[in-house]
Amino acid sequence: MFKQIIGGAVATAALAAGGMGVSQADTQPPNLVCDGTVDGGTYKRVTVPKGESCRLVDATVKSVRARGAHDVRILDTDVRRNLMVAGSTGTTKIGNAGECSYDPAVANNIVVRGSHHVLVCQMSVGNNLTIRRNDGRITVRDNTVDNNLKVNRNLAYDGNGSVRHRDPDAIRIRGNDAGNHIMVFGNDSSRNLRMWDNTPKPRVKK
Repeated sequence: MFKQIIGGAVATAALAAGGMGVSQADTQPPNLVCDGTVDGGTYKRVTVPKGESCRLVDATVKSVRARGAHDVRILDTDVRRNLMVAGSTGTTKIGNAGECSYDPAVANNIVVRGSHHVLVCQMSVGNNLTIRRNDGRITVRDNTVDNNLKVNRNLAYDGNGSVRHRDPDAIRIRGNDAGNHIMVFGNDSSRNLRMWDNTPKPRVKK
């Protein structure tokens, strides 16, 4: 299981109204630069700066974008459009703050690409869920995806840290339900695939 510890005891969040007038600011939520822990709130665009870690819990946002961040944890948070993570160097976890016990929603797409450890669990996704070109531990479980679930072209396992099971390089795809296809294409040949209880049956290509 992934560690859920973010270094640093103090979290900071920078809120920007984006130059709106007073009447607009009263009706539009602020943007958020997340570089620590943020509990609750309603925001428009959430950005995680390069090299920083963000733990966003129990919030409602329009979109999330993280590029080159360290840890990205979006937990118990409803995202009204897209959630995009690229090049994170630590752990990306999207789902529930505990053990994925209920379903936050992303109305459009979730894309995690070019990152390290990835865990996406018990999300309701309005369009596509894409996990691509990541090189750490990968688990995708118990998600409901209206269109396609794609776990494609992930790289050879680049392990670090201690793990509690014998097969950390495996890609685990479990208990997902997709409205169209589940596609598992072109992942590195060193990666074992652990897949069960998915609907429809995953289409696998080397």
